[in-house]
Amino acid sequence: MSQERGVICPDQKVVRLQNPGTWCYANASINLLFSSPPFVNYIRNCFENPNRSPLIEHLHALLIQNNEDIGSIEAILKIVSRNN
Repeated sequence: MSQERGVICPDQKVVRLQNPGTWCYANASINLLFSSPPFVNYIRNCFENPNRSPLIEHLHALLIQNNEDIGSIEAILKIVSRNN
């Protein structure tokens, strides 16, 4: 199955993210994950859980933002770095 260049599947999401200079690799990683329909569906399903984690809440917020909105992964980076 081939896909035209520039066409995004309905389950894929490209998010616009702030890039204060040191987040470019993390921003690219988030967009890579959001281009995977199974990952997008996983975030949507996890968000339905009332005991969801803050990480899921922040990822879901990026997932549902409008195309003209610019998101930030600062909260995600804080959660991930705190858990290491």
